[in-house]
Amino acid sequence: GVNKALREGTVTAFARQVDASMLIANQPIAVYRGASLPQSLINNMVVGSSYKEVGFMSVSQNRHTATFYAEERHKDNLGGSDAKVVIFRMLLPTGTKANPMRSDEIVVARNSTVRIAAVREVNDPELGAIVEVDAVVEQ
Repeated sequence: GVNKALREGTVTAFARQVDASMLIANQPIAVYRGASLPQSLINNMVVGSSYKEVGFMSVSQNRHTATFYAEERHKDNLGGSDAKVVIFRMLLPTGTKANPMRSDEIVVARNSTVRIAAVREVNDPELGAIVEVDAVVEQ
């Protein structure tokens, strides 16, 4: 897909179309992103650290949507045998480039930086042991 190409260094015509469709947030937006990540990546998520996402990020203002996505990825064993469900609670500051695509999805511009503000392991009543990460998106 488009993100695979971007991560390999190829900017496709579709990626340029998505770039052109981006809007500028006129206020801060709290969003969620779900993932299934290996313990090695979780260990590198420390307060103050950051990573650059060269692809587009799908996020939602609905935590349930992010949780559902993370759980599905985890069931598919994405992230490996030691993977954990990770729920990111992200702040998209005013001025962030993003585009609401569907009723429950916002696509954040590629080449965004995710700065880690907090990491905690919690016991979710539905999912069991998960990792919650608070982060701020920077562009």
